Amino acid sequence: MAGRARSGGGELTRTTEATEGGGRTATLNLPFVTAQFRMPDLHVPSRDELGSAARGARSMLPSRSSMLFYGGLAVTAAVGAIEWPVAAAIGVGSALASRRAADPAPGGRTPEAAETRGPAGNGNRTGKV
Repeated sequence: MAGRARSGGGELTRTTEATEGGGRTATLNLPFVTAQFRMPDLHVPSRDELGSAARGARSMLPSRSSMLFYGGLAVTAAVGAIEWPVAAAIGVGSALASRRAADPAPGGRTPEAAETRGPAGNGNRTGKV
């Protein structure tokens, strides 16, 4: 399909054509510029890809009980039972406490490794040098 129109001091030509990849393009010829617009290639995800993405998103969400807790905290702040900075502090504190409960050893060290190193931390159980 091609159309021609007289515009200002130049000629405006619009063409729409199919490319070898099956996509459509439109070319707009202006006096000093030629613009070409292409239809993007869209990837429709398969059912397995969607399921994998949903499982990944669900693994990042807190548990149901945590969601109820945070939701209740938000509702109490919204209705004005507590101020929002207090609700934010409670939420952050409980999130940090739950993370700490999940990984009690700082830096990935286990309590057994700390016991075998001795009080001086040099691998000597007796503490003598």
